[in-house]
This record gives sequence, structure tokens and C-alpha cells, in this order.
Amino acid sequence: MKLFNCSIAGLLIAAGALCISAEEMFDEDALFADTNMTVDSASLVDNQRIIGDSQKTTVGFSGTVNSVAEVAFSRSFFDELKRKEIIPSAYIVNNLMLDVRMAQDVKAFSNLELTFRPDSSVFDINLQELFLDFNVKRMVYFRTGKQVLQWGRCYFWNPTDLINIEKKTIEPQIGYREGAYGVKMHIPFGTKYNIYGFADMKRLTSVDSMAGAIKGEMLIGTTEIGAALWGKHDRKPVFGIDFSTRLLDFDITGEMSLESGDNISVIKGLHKNEPMLEFMNRVARGDKEIDLNAKADKDVVPKICLGISRSFDLLEVKDRVTIITEFFLNQAGVEGDFYDEHDVKALFDALAKDTSGKMGDQLNSLRTRFSRPNEFSRYYVSLFTTVNKFIIPEIVLQLNSIINIEQSAAVLIGSLQYTTLHNLFAGLTVSGAIGGGETEYTMFGNALSCRLNIGINF
Repeated sequence: MKLFNCSIAGLLIAAGALCISAEEMFDEDALFADTNMTVDSASLVDNQRIIGDSQKTTVGFSGTVNSVAEVAFSRSFFDELKRKEIIPSAYIVNNLMLDVRMAQDVKAFSNLELTFRPDSSVFDINLQELFLDFNVKRMVYFRTGKQVLQWGRCYFWNPTDLINIEKKTIEPQIGYREGAYGVKMHIPFGTKYNIYGFADMKRLTSVDSMAGAIKGEMLIGTTEIGAALWGKHDRKPVFGIDFSTRLLDFDITGEMSLESGDNISVIKGLHKNEPMLEFMNRVARGDKEIDLNAKADKDVVPKICLGISRSFDLLEVKDRVTIITEFFLNQAGVEGDFYDEHDVKALFDALAKDTSGKMGDQLNSLRTRFSRPNEFSRYYVSLFTTVNKFIIPEIVLQLNSIINIEQSAAVLIGSLQYTTLHNLFAGLTVSGAIGGGETEYTMFGNALSCRLNIGINF
């Protein structure tokens, strides 16, 4: 808590000291941009209906409607060709965005997401973002409310990001990421130096439940370097560094977080090759050897992501092809082929059959712990390929893959995205899981899925 209080105090002192002079010009919109793999919702103003004088107050309304149909094929389907192994689904998503801009760069933005699923007649309403931007003499910038933040430089994995609620997805996202609630501050020193701070209030029930982060960035030639510190009352501080640079024609990015083993919960008392259900029976009997929330026996737990990307000209089209590859080292991950060794699937099957809730909160907690996509193991590698103007100018081809090295498993994604000049869009996404036995990507019998979507921007 002392670390968090000192961080907030330091931010306030720095803010006051900076309200004296402005340096070089910069793009204020870019300062608060999100590195979402799809689109930053706050930047969707091209098609909005504008009301008001742009020098005073403007009100913009925009949105999307996206109708989706999916079909999934299990591994058993390809063995037995039974129709019951085909699982169809359908839903429609509507995002309604309001953008209010006033003089002195005062702004407000909201993104309301509505989802309807006809199979269960469930109608969900989620507020993805709702925030207010204001500044002090264009020297200190604030954003307060529910927001998706840019925190980290790598494309897919961001080990320094302990703030955002939703992780990035490997497939083209339907809808938008949900924001975290808090107050962000940005102090620019021209274009070469920046200080960021964030007071995280997403689970605010007491003073001790608040988390805080502070980050400094500096630009040296074509290299940008950042260092960050995250703190909370009941957690040891987490230190992070990141960088981005350009070498020859390659863009290189990297992130590393360092945290205490006291922050990492591990299972103590699980025997080698012991089925998870048998282990939970020992938990129910009160076996004193077992601790479901033991601390990792490590002083420092690093998480590292390194990425390299390059764009290529093709058939006289500049930067038509972009290739990004990343390697992720996660020392908080689980060693070996854990799912197979401990028959974790049987645990999930038991949870699915338990409608009474008697399995208990501990079992559900384990299910959450075993369901960390693309971060469960220690070593991963990814490849993302994008081809713009594929066949015709309106089509974008994406070929993405992630490999879990320890489990010898992978997920492969191919998608075509078509957008017309009249704001009509359509997409086809095909996903496949590869791996023998129970792995992160095949544990539920997943083999192949196809998704077709069509929608409009307005």
C-alpha cells in the first residue's frame, strides 16, 4: 500500500510541476489509443453522424451490427461422422458508440454492446467503455472511466499489462474488448518523454482494493524504451520494461515483467500422474499435504515476449504483406504436458455434469486456473500474416497460428475479411486445433470450427 500511495503522490507532484510550459506538438488522440488487434473503438468517427460546431461542441453517433453463424466439429465427428458431433450456434452483436467533443479537447465516449443468442433467447447488454477526457492546459491529460488502455508494445502477448480486463484474441474479434475502470494520467514532455499513471478501480470495495501503475517512456533515435511499476496492497510490486525499435527493415518489440513468487499461486501436494478428480477427493477429505494456494518457490518470476515484424511490397502494392512473429516465455506457466498427465478433462466433464453446485468453489477455482488460453504453459511461439488487397482491393487475408511448445499443440486460424465502400462487411474464419491427447487446444475435443459473419458500419 505504501508503494501505491507513493506512486500516486509522485504523479500528483509531477502534474503540478508540469503546468508551466508546453514543448513540441503531438497527436493527443494517439496518446490514449489502444493497441487492440481489431480497431480502437474511440477512433471510429469516420462514419458517425455529427451534430454541432466542430469549434465548439460536436456529438457523433456511430456503430456496428454484426450477425454471426458458427459451426464446430469435434474430433469424434471425423472418426464416426455423427451429426450430434456437429455443434451449430448463431448470435448477433450490436455496438452503439457515442462520441462527444468539446472545446479545449474535452471529450466523452461510450460503447454499448448488445448481444442476442437465439438458442437460449439470452439478451446481453454490456458497457464496454465509458470515459471522459480532459486536460490541464494541454500539459497534463486525464481519462477517467471504463477504458481499454495501451499498456505494452508487443502484438499479442503483453506481460507488462496487468490492467486490461480482456486479453487479445488470435481470431478476428466480434465486438470490442471490455475496458477497465480507473483514472489514467499522461504527462508528455514534447515527443521524446512521457509519464503515464493509472489508478485501477475495477474492483474497488475499499482503499486497499485499489491498484496503481506508473510508467515512464523515452525516445532515443528510433528506439522507444519504457519502464513501469505496478502495485497493490496485498501483492508484491511488479516491475516491467518494454522497448520498440527498427533494425534494417524489421520492427522489433519486447516486453518483460518481473514479479515475486509470492504473487503466483501454485498447487502443492499433487502427485505425479495423479488424476485431478482423485486429487480433489483428497482435498475433500482434508489431506493436510495439500495447499491449493501455495506460493511459487521462486524469488523472481519473469515473463518475456520478443517480437519481430516486417511489411513487404507485392505486385506493386506497398506494404501489401505483413508478417509478425513472437516468442513468449512464461515462467509462471505449468511445466510439461499437465493436462494429459493429470487427466484434467475428467475434471471439466464432472463440472459440466454437476448442476447442483456441490462440486464446490474450490473446484470451480481450479477450472479457472486451468483455463488461461495461450498462457497456461511456459513456452509459446506465434505467427501472424496479413495480406491486404487479397485478390481484390476489398479483401484482407489473415493467417494466424500459436504453438504451445511444451504440449506440442497448436491452433491455426485463417480468415477472409471483406469490406465495401458502402460500409457493408463480411468475414469467413476457419479455426483448427492440432495436438495429441489432452492439450490446451484439444482438451474439449475441438477439431475444426467455421464462422461466417456479415454486418454494417454506420
